[in-house]
Amino acid sequence: MIFRYKNNGMLSKRNSLDLVILFNLASLAVIVHTPMFADLSDVLRVTFSSLMVFVLPGYALAIAMFDGTERTGMERMLMIFGFSFAIVVLGAVGLHFLPWGMQRWTWMLLLYGMVVICCAVTVYRRGGIRIQFPDIEQAIINLKPSTLLKAAMFAVAGAIAISALWMARTAEDYANRFEHTPFTQFWMLPVPKESNNTAVKIGVQSSESNPVVYRLQISIDGKPVFEKNDLRLNPGERWERTLTLSANGNAPTGIAEARLFRTFDPPDQAYRWVRVNLNQ
Repeated sequence: MIFRYKNNGMLSKRNSLDLVILFNLASLAVIVHTPMFADLSDVLRVTFSSLMVFVLPGYALAIAMFDGTERTGMERMLMIFGFSFAIVVLGAVGLHFLPWGMQRWTWMLLLYGMVVICCAVTVYRRGGIRIQFPDIEQAIINLKPSTLLKAAMFAVAGAIAISALWMARTAEDYANRFEHTPFTQFWMLPVPKESNNTAVKIGVQSSESNPVVYRLQISIDGKPVFEKNDLRLNPGERWERTLTLSANGNAPTGIAEARLFRTFDPPDQAYRWVRVNLNQ
């Protein structure tokens, strides 16, 4: 690979319109993720995120390292995606060992900093900035079918990347909604029989948004054998007991049913229930 440098290692001054576009796209990718644009369409946010992850840092690094060398369009595209992938992988390793970890703002800071540094290196190598807008009409006249094919391949690759990020974001939003949905865990398990009675382990784990007062009832074949009316749990608290069930001094048989009520629900509406076969 041959590098052609001029002026003591400096490249000849070239059109830096690509750097201006690169810097503005990277800046927009950061801006759309700020709180002031929280209501922005997810399509735009995912599009800029895809550019920031798969395209912009790889392009910035490629021109910083190999600016001025002759390469085909396919080579440039592979270099952009390859460098972007390497930056993301190495960035994940680096962020893993930092105290802030892999968060959205740390990723944006890392990728944006990479773009800014590479742009500064390219400007230095080009000996400054020269802006020249292309002749659109002449570019259309010189357009070749092979160029259109490469552009279509690049568009397909970009669409795949955007779709992947969209699906990942959708799955993350669904997981977050499920994680923050208030719920209560309720369980009852039999323990080994002892003499003439049967013991069960029963527990309640609250993941509700507010403190809740529960009412717990246990019955065997429809006959009440245990009740607790003042079970109060704060969010994140757990209550668990081992209860001994007996029927006239003998080990009970049949189906034991435990029902859990919340005081703000209708009195006859069980919030959770579980059944255990005591004959097994």
